[in-house]
Amino acid sequence: GITALQRSLAVTESAFGSASINLASTLNSIAVACRRHGDFDRAQRFYERALRILEGAPAYKNRERVDTLNNLAQMLLDMGDEDAALKLFSQSQVLGESQLGATELPVAYSLNGLALINQRRGNMPKALNFFERSLAILENRLGPSHRDVAGVLNNISALLESGGDTNRALSTLQKALAIQEQVLPKGNLALATTLHNLGGMLAANGDLTNALVQFRKSLAITDALFGKDNPQSCAELETLAPFEVGSGEWEKGLNHFVEAARR
Repeated sequence: GITALQRSLAVTESAFGSASINLASTLNSIAVACRRHGDFDRAQRFYERALRILEGAPAYKNRERVDTLNNLAQMLLDMGDEDAALKLFSQSQVLGESQLGATELPVAYSLNGLALINQRRGNMPKALNFFERSLAILENRLGPSHRDVAGVLNNISALLESGGDTNRALSTLQKALAIQEQVLPKGNLALATTLHNLGGMLAANGDLTNALVQFRKSLAITDALFGKDNPQSCAELETLAPFEVGSGEWEKGLNHFVEAARR
């Protein structure tokens, strides 16, 4: 836990000093733990302290520095600070390509982050270029059936859909789902999200029968993960019900409207 990591940090700091490169890994671990607990302010302070140490570290620490830049950038992006995230992802890309090589894994995560920011800002061609470069590195380094490959395929699918390329978006999302079904546990939340997104895309293409199958699979996962009375399952029901009514399954649809309201 965080307490044990902090004790380890104190011992290392006492032995080597407050600016020792030996502290960087523990600082990163504490930052990750704080982030998981929702303590983003503390996480940011630990990430930034690790970066200050790593800036003057030997070259063999460059990978850790790039990873730290990526981790902090992603957290800031999740918090909505796009400007700060863009600056850090840009730094990590430049450092990664110059010191590690343009086809190394940390660069792929930098590129994915840059793609997400460009997508949010409406620069779709640049975003797609970054996503595709990230995907190529991940497939080469991790293999074509890795969960991170599926994650970038999900991102590409959303980008293509927003740009109106629905057929390519659908095939890309189906590829992502095939990977996730192969490598993720059946009750994984990421799998539920992909199934939900696929259901929406199929419904938009007029394939209500298969859309309902995906929505119901997604609902089953969220019910199993969180129990039936949870916000995500309520949202799933509210999505599912009108499509059931629209496909002629009136009783099921009305029952799900009622169940969503009850929950």
